[in-house]
Amino acid sequence: VGSEMCIRDSTIIVMLVLALGYFIWQSQKTPEQDIVETVAGQESIAVLPFHNMSSDEEQEYFSDGLTEELLNLLAKIPELKVTSRTSAFFYKGKDVRISDVGRELNVDHVLEGSVRKSGQKIRITAQLIEAETDAHLWSETWDRDLDDVFVIQDEIAKAVVDELRVQLLGELPHAPTTNGHTYSLFLQARHTINQRTYESLARGEELVKQAIEIDPGYAPAWVLKAHIHSQQGDVGARLPNDAAPLARAAVNKALELDPENGAAHALSGDLMVSYERNYKGAKAAFERALEIDPFDVDTLYQAGVYYAFIGDFEEGLRIALLTHELDPLHMPNHSTLGYIYNIMGDYDKAIEILEKRIEIAPESFG
Repeated sequence: VGSEMCIRDSTIIVMLVLALGYFIWQSQKTPEQDIVETVAGQESIAVLPFHNMSSDEEQEYFSDGLTEELLNLLAKIPELKVTSRTSAFFYKGKDVRISDVGRELNVDHVLEGSVRKSGQKIRITAQLIEAETDAHLWSETWDRDLDDVFVIQDEIAKAVVDELRVQLLGELPHAPTTNGHTYSLFLQARHTINQRTYESLARGEELVKQAIEIDPGYAPAWVLKAHIHSQQGDVGARLPNDAAPLARAAVNKALELDPENGAAHALSGDLMVSYERNYKGAKAAFERALEIDPFDVDTLYQAGVYYAFIGDFEEGLRIALLTHELDPLHMPNHSTLGYIYNIMGDYDKAIEILEKRIEIAPESFG
């Protein structure tokens, strides 16, 4: 009995020593190490801008928009690490090797393709490539009516999951659907406002208004409408007191139509910070948005800015680092990281990240 007690005591001591060692190791880990562990084991992919093969160059909005929608759909799969739009579109129009893209974005796979749109007919080609070897793992072509574009997006997402052998813990997400005309207007509105001028915001507002008139139940159009009004208030295209109620009404409508819309919750949080000074409500909104879409880069970026704004720099740093891991070319997030590192006294890292931000886009503001 005595020897058994000694063995048990020794086992307990060893376990306690191991637990203490693990605790010390955890306490010494850097935030960067924690973030790498967060995304470790995920299959990774970048969605490069699909080529516009239409005879009309003005159809560029459709190929860009389809790329973004595919990217957003894949990003809703927690088991898949998806590089965001900012980094993916950095390569638009550039002659680059897939292996270079994989190395620079730290992804193992690349999805690319082309779009041809003529009236209500579309042809979409997609192919999945292994970045390191440039090997084509899968490819497919669809010739369909415009109204079938959402089915095609779902089929591409399923093919990616199947080819990468991603083990889903839940159901595969589906693209929100509407009719082809509404979808085209929605994509055109989003493409237009990316020009970031007073005129483009006004034009985008008119386009999304037309989309909503055709299908008032399409929640993404209401989110875009809210975003446009928020941007108008930010840049002075509308007085803030005029823009804020319009944005709030639109985002509330989006949440009424789709309570599980992560982008709507994130934008609601942003409005609470920017216009309503409701910081407690903003925290709840961002938490809900990240619960729905834990790896959505736009939501992560907004949440990181929020936590830095209220002075919770440790949480702001954690989220900004995760954003950086998912989207290493996200320029506004470089600024956020530099700001937080500076406030926390880590000047070397602040200089490093801000110099990288200047290197990526030396002519841009911010």
